[in-house]
Amino acid sequence: MTNEQIINQVLDTEGGENALIIRVFNNCYVGTTTTKPVRVVYDYWKCLDHLVNIDGLDFDEAVDYLEDLENIDLEENTPLYVKQI
Repeated sequence: MTNEQIINQVLDTEGGENALIIRVFNNCYVGTTTTKPVRVVYDYWKCLDHLVNIDGLDFDEAVDYLEDLENIDLEENTPLYVKQI
């Protein structure tokens, strides 16, 4: 999906106007939650891959970076990261 398509999908979701979109992870976008408030969902493993292969972080740095992102409290707008198996 393009940046514009993701933004439009989130904004078209009832309650999605306050959801936080991390544009650098658009290739890791999974969707949105069905519960309110709407939260954007990213694939953890794709985010990790992006940080290592696109941004050039080593694996441990990428894990630490994602852990920091997960721990930022943006209240109801905080994105979710899922580890798909």
